[in-house]
Amino acid sequence: MSETGGIHYPKNWTHDAVQTYLTQESQQKSREHFEKTHVPIRRIKVTRNNSVPGFDDEYIDEETFRDGVTSSNLKADNRMFFVVGESGSGKSELCQWLQYELQDRTEVSSGDFTHVPIHIPRQVREPREVLGRLADYLDDASLDEAKQLANLPPSGVFEKTIGTITVAFEKGDPVVQLVKDDDFRETIRENLEEYVDSFDDPESELEFEPISEEKLSELFDRHPGAREEYGNQSASPEEELFDIITRQAKDAIKDMLYVGDIKETLRQINERFQEREERPVLIIEDLTGFTIFQHEILSFFSDLGASNWDVVIGVTTGMEQKLVEGRRADIASQDTINDRISARVTLTEQTDDGSKTLFLEQENVHVDLARTYLVAIKEGSNCEFSPVPSISEEEIDDVFGGDLYPFNERFLTRIYENLQEDEQRKQTPRVYLKFVLEGLLDNDKPPFQHAELLDTLGKVRCMITADHEGLDRNVLKWYGVEDSEAGVQRVDPRIPETFGVESDGTVPLTTTDTEFCPECSAPLEETESGALVCRNCDTTCDDCGSPMEQSEEFWICTSDSSHQKPIGGKRELFENRLQDLLDWRGEGATFNKTSHIEDGAEQAIRFFYDQPESLVRPECRSNDAAFLRWAKGSRKVPIHIDNGDRPRYRKVVIGPELPESLLKDLLRIGIYDETTVEEHVQNGAVDAQSLRTWAEGAVSEFRTNLEGDIKEEFGADIDQVALFGKYLLNIFTGNGAEFSADALAEPVDLNRFAVTAKPNDLEVDMSGFDTYGESLLGLFHARFHLRANMVDYERLESHVKATSPNELCNTVHGMSAGILGFKIGPTRKEAIDLKEFLTQPSHFGFRSTGRSLHEYAREDEYEETLNGLSGSFTDLKRFYESVDSPSDIDLSTVEEAYDSLPSTYPPESLKALKELDEDEREEYDKALERIDDITERLGESSSVWDFLSVHYDVAQLKYGAFSDQFKILKSFRADLEELDGELVGRITELQQDIQIDIDTQPFVNCQQVASDFLDDLEESK
Repeated sequence: MSETGGIHYPKNWTHDAVQTYLTQESQQKSREHFEKTHVPIRRIKVTRNNSVPGFDDEYIDEETFRDGVTSSNLKADNRMFFVVGESGSGKSELCQWLQYELQDRTEVSSGDFTHVPIHIPRQVREPREVLGRLADYLDDASLDEAKQLANLPPSGVFEKTIGTITVAFEKGDPVVQLVKDDDFRETIRENLEEYVDSFDDPESELEFEPISEEKLSELFDRHPGAREEYGNQSASPEEELFDIITRQAKDAIKDMLYVGDIKETLRQINERFQEREERPVLIIEDLTGFTIFQHEILSFFSDLGASNWDVVIGVTTGMEQKLVEGRRADIASQDTINDRISARVTLTEQTDDGSKTLFLEQENVHVDLARTYLVAIKEGSNCEFSPVPSISEEEIDDVFGGDLYPFNERFLTRIYENLQEDEQRKQTPRVYLKFVLEGLLDNDKPPFQHAELLDTLGKVRCMITADHEGLDRNVLKWYGVEDSEAGVQRVDPRIPETFGVESDGTVPLTTTDTEFCPECSAPLEETESGALVCRNCDTTCDDCGSPMEQSEEFWICTSDSSHQKPIGGKRELFENRLQDLLDWRGEGATFNKTSHIEDGAEQAIRFFYDQPESLVRPECRSNDAAFLRWAKGSRKVPIHIDNGDRPRYRKVVIGPELPESLLKDLLRIGIYDETTVEEHVQNGAVDAQSLRTWAEGAVSEFRTNLEGDIKEEFGADIDQVALFGKYLLNIFTGNGAEFSADALAEPVDLNRFAVTAKPNDLEVDMSGFDTYGESLLGLFHARFHLRANMVDYERLESHVKATSPNELCNTVHGMSAGILGFKIGPTRKEAIDLKEFLTQPSHFGFRSTGRSLHEYAREDEYEETLNGLSGSFTDLKRFYESVDSPSDIDLSTVEEAYDSLPSTYPPESLKALKELDEDEREEYDKALERIDDITERLGESSSVWDFLSVHYDVAQLKYGAFSDQFKILKSFRADLEELDGELVGRITELQQDIQIDIDTQPFVNCQQVASDFLDDLEESK
């Protein structure tokens, strides 16, 4: 008895008894044990018959097979019987039973002659042992010189094999170079080692193949001359060379083993048996065990007149195709074999999803097989048995079924129906007994717990709701039956009681969908006759046109029940995926085939959200919002089914903790995809409110996680990027450097942006703002606008109060490389990856912009430029300080001054100012006002942001609408300074050359004019 987690598990068998009866091979049991557990094989399919008595029916039993094998007379020619089936399907069982039957007949035979069995079990694999079994029937046979291949030096075996292969080809044959290829030699070496090692593993296929055709094809590519020399109408170059190499390799092994001529041995045995009026029946459980003797065996017995044997040859399904039906040189062709065999019978049959053993297809044979072994095991155990006090030992058979404890028929049927190997159905006795029943009996966990862990079982149908979490769930899953009308799974309550599990013998099933059409998921309607029909689908009878109602698998005519047509695959698909879902949610199984529930989840989310993958805030309806999306994966809404793993990139995660009803709705939407979500809702097939609540939560969490990913991966959240981007746009488009909600909310005219709006010593690629400014502005709209002209002030103010331009700059300049998958742009078509946008200078390079601004913000970077601009504008302002307008300047006096200088002509600035009309004077007045404003702001600049904002206006004055006026005003000041210098020089020259007193002798007008003008200038300074 075992106690596992509080579960009571009484046993009436022992480990030793289990190991005694549940063996890998039939011959591993004694005859007594074999006969106790042998279940007659009643279903053997005859696939070829050359006049064997009793083999006329499609199916025969083991007795008929035995009688057919022994229907020969003493002098009859060789007869071959092929027994074909999957590994573990009962070939060895049938061969062992046949041996015992023939032995018994020999002992009691009173006829003229007897059939004597010579049995070569499957586990006899070493060539010397095979010959030894045969030589036992010869009095003077000696195998003293014969060797065991496994005992020979591997290097010697390899060199002998390579040498024998090489001598098959003439010296000039191009294949010689191929055989000398290191790759060829290494392949031969590895395959020889694998062949020798396989002698010790009864489960391995024992086919000797020194090199494969595929490998030869690869070598032909390196040695094309060899391919040209081989190949004919019946074989490709690879096939022909394969045959030669394989034959030579086998000959080499035979020579090394000194096993002699097996054909001669078989002839001698035949003669001895004939002398004793006995006919040998050679029973070879597995032909592949003969390896290097396969050719001799088939060749000897195909020569029908050569001797007088009956030969039963077992071969696996796959190996029969390869060894018997192939046309290689060491095997007789398919046509020859089919002509020479007496019969071919099969024990297994291929199905759409795997294979099944034919004799187990008989009703309840799998139950009888288990019962037979259980009886033998328990009789061989002789141990005490103490079930729970309320259930007597005698009562156990009533509870579980006669001699079936710890199973019942339903349990065993679930086991059998779901047997698999490598995810393919494989219903064979070996898998059923050895790898399932043995594992269940020889384990501390009770069967309903251990069965959950078996990888030899496929998906087990169990519609118990995953919401039921009681310990009795698995008990009723394995031992119970569905009561669909009551909506429960039922079992005799004494079964869970036997295992110490509390249960009333019922657990609820998941809700069914019988009220919906299995084709389109529309609700079924009841006709006047009470039939349930679908008005949506074409479910009228093809024969009489009457409506058809659904049953479990068919549409049935309401007028004539014999008129039926199968229901399509939607319902079966739905139920299969529903089973996967229930196993995943209720038992923690892996949910493998998830595409349908992922499809349903995506459709449901997109039904409620147009842009679920967007990082534009849900409240934003601005047409100016940027295209800001998570665009990773093939789906618009990436979905991940939680199998205890993490998705490779951010997805909406669907976990088993979600309500079962919601998961079923998502599955339904995904499978019945020809029906829209809206139609499903209208049909009442899904719960709209539940879907909406889930979608809202899923999208909200998805977006929050995406925003968190940006912050974690880039080192800056998307709102910080949006704020700083808009702030820089404000600066570089003339909105100023104020950092407030009101200032940031101000609209930006991107047409006002100019590359010249940054200082020459600031290393920022302003073309990035020009190219991607719309994306930056759109990002701000996406995160802080409700409409194009409506800002979410509350949210914007909270973000502004939490930071500053310097903090934003520090954050941006320190951004990391980030991840791919986020897209940004003014439109989907123009979008680029956010990583490129933020971090790669070849695109916008927001990080490099931040770094440059961060460096420039230091005093020794921008102060010198600020001071230089401040000084030059202060001088200009002072020069024009005494005038309100250029019209206040006495331009005629200035013109006269130029006239007094014979070598100087009036400059363009004087001409321009002199010719101003009234409108132009107004433009100059505005330019002077701007000069005053810029001068004042330059003096008040206390940060790099103030400076950059003023510098924008400097650039606009220099290169914008007032550039002509600014140029003239600046030139006029410079021209007058130059005039001042020339006049002073002219005066000095006159004083030196002409000794006159200009104060008393004003004979030269220009001197007086110059003197007066200089006085005026001095007063104006």
